[in-house]
Amino acid sequence: MIRTSQLCKVYGNQEFVAVNKVDLHIREGEVFGFLGPNGAGKSTLLKLLAGLLSPSCGYIRLFGSPLADLSAYQRAQRIAFVDQREQPDKRLITEEYVALGRIPHQRNASKIADDKAVSKALEAVGLIPHRSESLATLSGGEMQRAIVARALCQEPSILLLDEPTNHLDPKAKGSILSLIASLGVTTICVLHDLA
Repeated sequence: MIRTSQLCKVYGNQEFVAVNKVDLHIREGEVFGFLGPNGAGKSTLLKLLAGLLSPSCGYIRLFGSPLADLSAYQRAQRIAFVDQREQPDKRLITEEYVALGRIPHQRNASKIADDKAVSKALEAVGLIPHRSESLATLSGGEMQRAIVARALCQEPSILLLDEPTNHLDPKAKGSILSLIASLGVTTICVLHDLA
C-alpha cells in the first residue's frame, strides 16, 4: 500500500537533514508507529507520506503509483491526516465538525451518503451521544475522538496521526490507541511517549 525508498527531507542548503534515507513497506490494514524523541523527524516523515511536503530525495508510492502524481483532491480522498496541532473551532457542533471530513467527496457523494459517513464515524469513536453538542463542551479525550472521527469521515484508505494522544491522561491515551488499533484502516501513528 505504501512504499518508500531512500526517502529524505533536507532543509536549508543541505544544512539540516530532518529525514534521512527511510525505506518503508506498509501493507493494507497495518497499524504502524513511529516512536522517538521530539525533533527526531517523525512529524516531517508523516507530512511527506501525506504529500504535504515534497521529499528532497527518494520516492513515495501509494498503491504502486507515485504519490507526487496525485492531486491534492485525490490525496484527500485516500489519506486522512490529523496534525498534532489541530485546533478545531469550538463554536462548531460535533457532527458539523466531523462532517468536514466529507469535503473530498462533495463532488460525488449524496447527502444520504454524507450523513451515513458522519454517523458511522461518530459511532466508531463513541460520540453519538455528543453529536449535537458544541465542541466547547467536550472533554480533552472526547475532542481527540472528534478529531479522529473527522478523519474517519473522509473514508480514507490511510490514516496518518501525528501525536493523537497529546495532552491526554493515561486512561484517555489508552482509549484512543485502542480505538485506532480496532479501526481496520491502514494507520501510521507518530508518538513520542513510549508508555
